[in-house]
Amino acid sequence: MGTIDLVMSREFAAPAQRVYEAFVTPALLSRWFGPVGWGVPLDTITIEPRVGGVYAFTMTNNDDATQTSPVHATFVELEPGKLIVGEERWSAEPEIAAGTVMQ
Repeated sequence: MGTIDLVMSREFAAPAQRVYEAFVTPALLSRWFGPVGWGVPLDTITIEPRVGGVYAFTMTNNDDATQTSPVHATFVELEPGKLIVGEERWSAEPEIAAGTVMQ
């Protein structure tokens, strides 16, 4: 199977430093990350905010904790308060039951 590049960007109505902190501070990330109906338990988060560092956590369905979606990425570029670039590789299908709709 080949590779696919997926580029995502988003603008936030907040100062860049605050957005950066929300992505690299586990206690903050666990408060907001994930689609509606999903959360990120603090004890699943590992963040090493440096180039080559790990960015890993598990999103969990709020209604069914057996439905999870792990994220494991590596930081490839970091400019504190300005830029976060990561690379994630999927090695398996998501651990979400068939027919589940994520909003």
